Amino acid sequence: RNILQGDGYSDLDLSLIRNIMLSERFRLQFRFDAFNAFNTTTYGNPVTQLYLPGQTGHVYGTRSTEREVQLALKLYF
Repeated sequence: RNILQGDGYSDLDLSLIRNIMLSERFRLQFRFDAFNAFNTTTYGNPVTQLYLPGQTGHVYGTRSTEREVQLALKLYF
């Protein structure tokens, strides 16, 4: 059991936030978020079931998601 191990998991999330004061009561916030910023692929664990002949040791997927970027604009009052 568990004789084959996959690679380690690596992921970097970034966030940039800029607050802009419009007046004493109003503030505008701009956000830039990047999840898995460097788009690092982390492969899944290899198949270790002995009842699947010919497939032991193969990797069929990833553990990480692709890069996701989001922008947000908030108005605080």
